[in-house]
Amino acid sequence: MFQLQLIRATFFCAAVILLAGCAAPVAQDRKKNESPSLSWRDRVAGILQPGWEVTQTEGSIVITRKEPVTYYNPIALPAPGKQRAELIERSRHQEKYQITLDIVEKLADAKYQELKAVNLKTEKELEAKEEQMRSFAGKGDFMPDTPKEKALYQEYRNALLNLPFHRLPDMYDEQHSIYVKTTRHPWSAFYFAREELECRAVLENIYSFADVYEGKRSIAWPPGAEFARVAAFEAFESRRVFDRYLHKKVLNLKAPRKD
Repeated sequence: MFQLQLIRATFFCAAVILLAGCAAPVAQDRKKNESPSLSWRDRVAGILQPGWEVTQTEGSIVITRKEPVTYYNPIALPAPGKQRAELIERSRHQEKYQITLDIVEKLADAKYQELKAVNLKTEKELEAKEEQMRSFAGKGDFMPDTPKEKALYQEYRNALLNLPFHRLPDMYDEQHSIYVKTTRHPWSAFYFAREELECRAVLENIYSFADVYEGKRSIAWPPGAEFARVAAFEAFESRRVFDRYLHKKVLNLKAPRKD
């Protein structure tokens, strides 16, 4: 178990660098040769290995792993040792793993930038309020005690509830915008490395079928790399900007604590 955790930590730290130099060759090769008229469902079905299935409803494609995956809770684990191993085993559980592609008419560039600007304004307002509450911040939410702190926290909750924040599409092709979501919770870790690699490969191949919004935006590392290289990684980890926003809402808009 300890070796598994060490390998997982090393893999996580190196993942962005690895993704910057790697692509999903199966889908990349298929993308070069496939007919332009090939539907999204057929594209995805063509890269799935046994053990996966794809279904289509109006406007959406759902890719499902037939067997559930095993997760554990990695939050606030102690240093490697017996207690850590016990906590990991205690939190171990199985869930269905699905990827959903919502495919809509292509969003105009001007509209995309308009919605992005709205999100940026909301992000800045939320961050300013979070800075005011740093003294009573918890693990993702806040624990106000005094009347002043509770008033600040209520302002923040109101902002989370009322300020506009738009889900933006992840990818696009000539005719469509594609929104990607998975069933993985942002703070769930795969228990088995083989299941993690399998699910990651499916998503990376899907991302190679289209262009990524923000693809030309540079990232800090490696030097000169573009966001398109790591977009699938962020989606796989459920840690895109919108994922983080939703997680804040879940943590902070739940029923208030009793005094």
